[in-house]
Amino acid sequence: MGHRRGDDAAGTGRADSRGPPPLRHFRTDDPGAPNSTASWSHTWLTAISGTIYAGTSEIQRNILAESALGLPRESRA
Repeated sequence: MGHRRGDDAAGTGRADSRGPPPLRHFRTDDPGAPNSTASWSHTWLTAISGTIYAGTSEIQRNILAESALGLPRESRA
């Protein structure tokens, strides 16, 4: 009794070479996407930077409120 390949054990007789469909919301593997091999990394890096600059603007608002407008300090939790 010989060894069977995984795709034969499943009864298909061959592996599915098509694979899963592309992830359209990230434009990953989309042949029409600009720079399709790196589009997922650009999207990810852009999303990460959003959390950094979002916090920065909140800090700047607090500094302006305290120093320029003379408002009391924000309470710390």
